[in-house]
Amino acid sequence: MSHNHFYHLHFNEISSTNDLAKKLWSEGKIKANTIVSASYQNQGKGQQNNVWESAADKNLLFTFVVSPDFLKIEEQVYLNMAVSLAVYDYFTKKNISDCFIKWPNDIMVNHKKVSGILIENSISHNQIKVAFIGIGININQTDFYTTQANSLALITGKSYDVFEELKLFEKRFINRYKQLKTQKQIIFDAYHDALYLKNVRTLFSFAKQTMFGKILGVTHNGQLEVAFEDGSIQQFSNKEISLT
Repeated sequence: MSHNHFYHLHFNEISSTNDLAKKLWSEGKIKANTIVSASYQNQGKGQQNNVWESAADKNLLFTFVVSPDFLKIEEQVYLNMAVSLAVYDYFTKKNISDCFIKWPNDIMVNHKKVSGILIENSISHNQIKVAFIGIGININQTDFYTTQANSLALITGKSYDVFEELKLFEKRFINRYKQLKTQKQIIFDAYHDALYLKNVRTLFSFAKQTMFGKILGVTHNGQLEVAFEDGSIQQFSNKEISLT
């Protein structure tokens, strides 16, 4: 990144920031180092087309458009780790404890999800030509349909200016993105230091069975490695395994 800020486009209501960013990119209307944000998404998406719940004007909903052409296709995992760490840094720099990254890229505080990430990459000639990094961070919302959600307001008891919080997050993102260029091992190690339930006895569900095991870590191709109590060590791609 040649400069330390992003061009910012904000919309009141759109389908999703990733969808709009991809459309604007394909039409040549935006370049790399752009943020597309929205007050409300009527079709917000999470991983595997899950719905991302967010009340209007309460939270951060945005997509960073970057061109990480210094990464090969097989290095996509580092981009995911760097983005996850940027969100993790955003919370921990506020002195919020019990914050972890749940593989592959959910941010958990007090065992509840406070942020989700959806990265969509466009590949060309074995490189990532452009990445659309969609991020939702729960800021001021205090009522959720699910009991598994958390927000900055619920954690701290305060309310926040969402635009100021986006500026703060932008700094965290730029720091990790710069690190991604030359210090991939530091990214890899930091991600593992923050990994949710690493080395903790946990009940997993996979392949129509359940078994206790411990997360060992994440491989360099992004798979979760788990040591099970039957003595086996297995690796899983996203959605092949879940915590029960």
